[in-house]
Amino acid sequence: MPLFRRPRTESSAPVTEPPRGAISVRSAEPSDAAALVGLCRLRGREITEDAMVARLEQRRAQTDQAVWVAVDEQGTVCGFASGVVVATLESGPIAHLTALATETHARGRGVGRGLVDAFTAWATQAGAWEAVVLSGGGEGTHKSHRGYDHLGFEPRGRVYAKTLR
Repeated sequence: MPLFRRPRTESSAPVTEPPRGAISVRSAEPSDAAALVGLCRLRGREITEDAMVARLEQRRAQTDQAVWVAVDEQGTVCGFASGVVVATLESGPIAHLTALATETHARGRGVGRGLVDAFTAWATQAGAWEAVVLSGGGEGTHKSHRGYDHLGFEPRGRVYAKTLR
């Protein structure tokens, strides 16, 4: 699992132009739960709609976590991203992009870029000095790795994980 970090350079400032096409990005609402459940399934994750609503409600009250959705010209959710800012003892706040998924039909239309731009703008406003994304090493992830490279992230280090339950 590569660890990707956004480099600390002037060029990595959040991009404010909207994504290509008629895609817009906004904060996720509990009414987006069904669409988010479907997007989670694309990532191999199972969650019920009720559990998703509860998680979205919980995050609305927290300033260190956020969820965004990309919406197409018909008002349909076609992607989502989530992030968290962690205050580290040794280096200050770091933002983690915890999830990014787009519907297959919406890929290549700027959905991922729009979501990552929303994440980096939020992370910067939250005081994070660095943004990090963990990307899986499974089949099909090479395209997402190229996408992260294109968005200014660079591979660094190694990730170790331990399943707790």
